[in-house]
Amino acid sequence: MPAPDLPPGEAQGLVGGQPDPNLRTEAAGGQLIVSGTGYSLSLGATSASGIGQQVANDGVLRVPTGGVLQLGGSGFAPAGTVDVFLDPPTTSGLAFVLARLLPRASYSLGRLSVDADGVVSGRIEMPAATPPGNRVLQLVGLTSDNRALVLSLGIQIAEPVAPSIVIGATRGLGAQRQTVTVSGSAPGLAGRTLTVRVRDGGQIRYTNYPMRPTVRSDGSFTTRIRSAKALRLYVNLVVDGVRIRSNAVLVRAAR
Repeated sequence: MPAPDLPPGEAQGLVGGQPDPNLRTEAAGGQLIVSGTGYSLSLGATSASGIGQQVANDGVLRVPTGGVLQLGGSGFAPAGTVDVFLDPPTTSGLAFVLARLLPRASYSLGRLSVDADGVVSGRIEMPAATPPGNRVLQLVGLTSDNRALVLSLGIQIAEPVAPSIVIGATRGLGAQRQTVTVSGSAPGLAGRTLTVRVRDGGQIRYTNYPMRPTVRSDGSFTTRIRSAKALRLYVNLVVDGVRIRSNAVLVRAAR
């Protein structure tokens, strides 16, 4: 059916052809959670290399061109299917038909199977030819009581952004002067475990510090190093054979 005109972050649900009064959306744990009358869905995205793209507090699902849409949910007709479409936002039937005929204007992204318990999960690849911009994602299936369900979500197709790591380090005061706190941000790397590389004044080479911080869902991370020596350190991570390295920082010796 024609996609409604929805800006990113807004949603429309039709159950049995009627607006769903219970439709709700929220950002939680880096995912977009959509729930309504008897059903619930979580949607997320990764880049083509598997780097997670967090759904921010604005509730906008941003899928990189060539990336992957991740979908999971319950409350669907057992052993059914959910079809996924990406359409230009338009309420004009003629414009919708023309969009279907124009190359690269509209996509059928694929079909996911629903299991015997009404649960659906899977990954949908975003075609590399999809141009960046505001689009409408449509999910079409059946509810558990066999009513037609059409969910339309305003999303953004984004240019792929190379992940980065930025850090800072501070030495504690007083009784904590032998503790160095390292904190930083690594957008797009939520859930990844980082390696802290450290070199003190008496060392020629960097070594791995045993404590390895994990990036939180908001892209931040923190770890602590016990040392009274002057330190130079950085943080890195290898993704698909590519090394992502932070800036290096210098921490003075404890006094």
